[in-house]
Amino acid sequence: MSACTASGKRSHAHFHNVAPASARPARSNHSCSAFRSSITLACRHHTRNTVWIHSRRLAANASKFINTHLPHTTIDYILNLQSPVCISYRIIGSRILQPNHRAEVPMKATARRALLTVAILLVSIIGVSSLLNRTPAPPAPAKLQTSDASPAARAAIEQSLAKAIADPASPECRGELGKVLLAHQFDAAAAAEFQIASTLAPRDFRWKYLLALAESPFSRSSALQHFTEAAELNPSSWLPPARIAELLLAENRLGEASTQITVARSIAPDEIRPALAEIRLLLLLKQPENARNAAAALAARGIRVRELYELHAQALFQLKQPEAARNLARQLEDEELTAAGWNDPFAAAVLVWSTDPADLLLQARSLAAIGRLTEATRLLQSGANKASTHPDYYPTLSRLLLEDGHATKALEVASTALRHNPTAPSLHLAQGNALFTLGQRPAAADSFRQALLHKPDLSRARFNLAICLLQSNDIAAATTTLAETLHSAPEMTAARLLIAGLLLDQKHLSEASHHLQILKTQLPANDPQLTDLLTRLSQLQTTDQN
Repeated sequence: MSACTASGKRSHAHFHNVAPASARPARSNHSCSAFRSSITLACRHHTRNTVWIHSRRLAANASKFINTHLPHTTIDYILNLQSPVCISYRIIGSRILQPNHRAEVPMKATARRALLTVAILLVSIIGVSSLLNRTPAPPAPAKLQTSDASPAARAAIEQSLAKAIADPASPECRGELGKVLLAHQFDAAAAAEFQIASTLAPRDFRWKYLLALAESPFSRSSALQHFTEAAELNPSSWLPPARIAELLLAENRLGEASTQITVARSIAPDEIRPALAEIRLLLLLKQPENARNAAAALAARGIRVRELYELHAQALFQLKQPEAARNLARQLEDEELTAAGWNDPFAAAVLVWSTDPADLLLQARSLAAIGRLTEATRLLQSGANKASTHPDYYPTLSRLLLEDGHATKALEVASTALRHNPTAPSLHLAQGNALFTLGQRPAAADSFRQALLHKPDLSRARFNLAICLLQSNDIAAATTTLAETLHSAPEMTAARLLIAGLLLDQKHLSEASHHLQILKTQLPANDPQLTDLLTRLSQLQTTDQN
């Protein structure tokens, strides 16, 4: 039965099987005090030198003390201390010293002294190592000179900057600041923020990718390195290998670029960036026929981006078809053609931070160019408060609504905008297109004439007017209007195909043949419409000869 004190509590000596304090030599109290003091100092001071000095003092005092036996009051004191170092003492104490509390036969003094000394050294090393390996605090965001930026841009930058200053160790805050800076052409400052974000979140490939994107304009080698690191962090994404391929092509490293294109296309066979890189590679490898076929396949999918037209024209030049190449190159003047540069989810996430209405329109057109019409429309509608003052906002919104199957909404947008800007040719064109889709042909023709009144060289309005005339059975007027369209826009193959067919219907074989010869330089030989017209021409010529 346990011995109890007068107060009814277990005596400390009996509970731990240790002789009472009165039975221990007097020097034990001094050693206990010194031992406890040394541990307290060692656990509370966490610089390299202090931990080492107090650990040595702890070992010296412990050596004197252990000659008798280890007081359990000291062990309890160590285990109750709250310190990163003392967590290690708790583990060591439980594994090394605790069995001796329950054993009837105490350990030999030498063994206990050796074990405790090793434990102290291990704890000291662990504590110092944790201090040395502690991640340093990230630097505060740098102050920027934004006096040349627009008021809206300054406000956006200052808002993101304030969030990053309030929480400088947040990778999201630093990354978002980088996006805002990159969207407003502060590329170097954006790269610095993405670097900090990637350090704070080293497994998040977004920050490596965006860091490479920011560095691409001024350090191709650094961008390649960071794109490669992003690819290693997320091998299932097509974005890094596609970007790596583009940079390698710029350095004429064709073999390496081919490997990256293969990787990107195997992951995302329908994405436009890897497909464009492949066409560029074929041109550099002097394979213009394959390049032209690949470009035609993209165009057949409805892809309308500047790079595709440029590459297609280059292929035609290499195939010694200069007239066809020039006609195709003229289409680059089309205002609705957009660059493929922002057809990238992460780049789009940057562009959305821009306060420039033109950037919002660019992103919407880029989405539409690859068939993502609903996303493009929603983007414009959500950004109305930012971009509605831009002259192309309402014409673009109306066109995208119409292409997405919302003709009534498209007409409403164009008609409402015309009340505020009745001389805008693009709005008259948008209104006419919506009316034509809704079956209101005469009203549509009037809208196209209004557009031509304010801009006579608006070839799309003239071509659409020809379609209205043709559906009204005014063949002569339609033929004349198509000829006028081709005079201002000779690259418009749709107009040339249509007029060639009308001329064949009217038995004007010589004029029809002229247009078909031009079309043979503009379209692939297996184009079904061209093949059909050439067959009709041959049959009519045979009939005339007979």
